[in-house]
Order: sequence, then C-alpha cells, then structure tokens
Amino acid sequence: MIAAILSIALSLVGTIFGAPADPVFKLTDNDFDHFLKDKETMLVDFYAPWCSDCARLKPEFDKAANDFARKGKFVFAKIDCFGEGRSICENRFNVHSWPQLKVFRRGQYAGEYSGNQDKASIERFVSSLIKQKVPDNIGQDQPQENPSAIKENPYGPWYQNGWTYTAVSPGNVPYQNPPGWKRG
Repeated sequence: MIAAILSIALSLVGTIFGAPADPVFKLTDNDFDHFLKDKETMLVDFYAPWCSDCARLKPEFDKAANDFARKGKFVFAKIDCFGEGRSICENRFNVHSWPQLKVFRRGQYAGEYSGNQDKASIERFVSSLIKQKVPDNIGQDQPQENPSAIKENPYGPWYQNGWTYTAVSPGNVPYQNPPGWKRG
C-alpha cells in the first residue's frame, strides 16, 4: 500500500516539475513561431485528424517521443491542419497531403523527414539531427532592413538580399537575355 502511494507521488512530482504529460507538444497558429524559435531541433507532424496514414503514424511518433522524453529531450510536436493549425499548414507551408514530418532548427524550416514511419527509423533520424551542430547564423535568414546593404552579384543582374538572389533590371522589367545571345 505504501509502495503504491509512493509510486503515485513520485510520478506526480515528475509531472509537476517540468516533464509534460504528453511529450508531443500540440502547436496552433497562434503559438507556432513563438514555440519553435528557441528550440534547437524539432520534428513537427503536420496531420489531419481523419487521415488513416496519420492514424498509423501516431503511435510510432508517440513512442519515439516518449523514448526521447525519458532521456530529457523534448523534440517532437504536432499541428492539426484542420483545426487550430489550419492557417500555418495551408498558407505558410502549403500542406495538402498528410502526414508530413518537417524539421525545424531554431524556428527555421530545415527540411522534411521522408523515411520509414516506424519508431526505430524516426528515432535514428532525430538522433542524427540532435548530434548535428546547428549553425549560429540559422536565425539570420531575415531580409536586410538597410537597402544600402544589398550587394550586386558580379555574375549577373541579380542582387543579394540575405541568403537569396532576386532578379532585377532597370525599370523593374523582368530580366531578358541580350540580343543575339544563344545558349552555348
């Protein structure tokens, strides 16, 4: 009897002091960016509640999340593409098939998981992500605010803005090849 009471008390203490009851965090349109921005690595399940493939993935995803939670690593999240996460799914990530497992590093989209949808494969993938060092400048993918900081590309009429190049020409006319130009 005392052992049972002690066991229940210890499990409650673990829940109260930091360990969430469900190691898969449920994200919404309102908290998506705020939640992910300071997480070094997260694997997010973009799902539809009625989807049979999502239903098959859920127990495997949850088992992997529980295994990582026992090690003190909370790196799994999910977003309901037909509920409170609809805008993020449709407008931001153009998700129209389910499930999709997307990787985020410090809040920035970093790719997709397309491997087997079993616990062992998901755990291997996430373990390899955790071992990789996240570059310090990964959060610097924002456009530069100072227009004088835009640099001309020496290889053509493209201008660097952050990590991307944008085609421009005088008068904002789409770039065209010069007269007489032929593909070599």
